[in-house]
Amino acid sequence: MITDLHRKYRPNSFDKVLGQDATISSIRHLFDINKVPHSFLFISGSGVGKTTISRIIAQNLDAELVEIDAATHTGIDDMKDVANTVSTKSWLGTGRYFVIIDECHQLSKSSWNSWLKLVEEPPEHLYFSFCTTEPDKVPETIKTRCHVYTLKSVSYTHLTLQTIYSV
Repeated sequence: MITDLHRKYRPNSFDKVLGQDATISSIRHLFDINKVPHSFLFISGSGVGKTTISRIIAQNLDAELVEIDAATHTGIDDMKDVANTVSTKSWLGTGRYFVIIDECHQLSKSSWNSWLKLVEEPPEHLYFSFCTTEPDKVPETIKTRCHVYTLKSVSYTHLTLQTIYSV
C-alpha cells in the first residue's frame, strides 16, 4: 500500500511542526496558562499545516476529533447533524469534542448561521477549528469569536533530509 508523503510524515506533536514557530509558541502559551480558546481560525495556502495543527490541539486537549470537509459537506443539514452530535458531551475520554471544519470558506450562509450560537457561547466541552485558504469568505461574526492565526508558507529550507528523517 502506498502512503502519501504528507500523511506519512504529518507531525503529531507541536515539536515536529516546521516553519510555524510563532504560532506554535502562542498556542503552547495558551495551554501553559490554561486559557485555551474554544475557537480557532487558521488561514494559509494549501498544505501549510492548518489541519495538522488543529489535530495536535485536539490531541493535547484529549478531545474526540470530529473533522468536516466543508468542500464536500456544504449544506445546512450536514452542519445541523454535526452540531446536534457535539452539543452534548462526548462519551469518550474527557468528554470534549474538537470540531475541525476544513475548507470552511465553502460553507453556505445558512451553514455558518447554524454554527454561530455554538461559537458565540460554546459549552465547556466544545472546541472549534476553522481552516481556510479564503478568509474573506468567513463571516465577521465567526472571525471575531476566534483566535486567528495566519500560517506562513513553509520554505524548502525546512525540508532538509535531516528534518524529514527526524520526523
